[in-house]
Amino acid sequence: MHNICYICRELNDETSVTLPCNHIYHKECIEQSIQYGSPECPYCRSFVTIKMIKKLYIPPMCKAVLKSGKKKGLRCCHKALKDNNGFCGKHFKIKK
Repeated sequence: MHNICYICRELNDETSVTLPCNHIYHKECIEQSIQYGSPECPYCRSFVTIKMIKKLYIPPMCKAVLKSGKKKGLRCCHKALKDNNGFCGKHFKIKK
């Protein structure tokens, strides 16, 4: 998955959508491009209409902040597991 919208160059987020060609954009960016520009993917020029846009599912990421190693201070890059309060399997601790 690409991390940026090819139109505005901002990070993709929960408002991002995917086209049939699998390129990803913010919903507002691609709708404006199609409505005021041309009915095609700005990256590969595949034909697209607003009805062809699909909501992109971005899985929630682990909320843990790393405490050691080269990535100290950064957030964990693994997907949060279902029913783990927003943490991946490595960082989820059952409170007794």
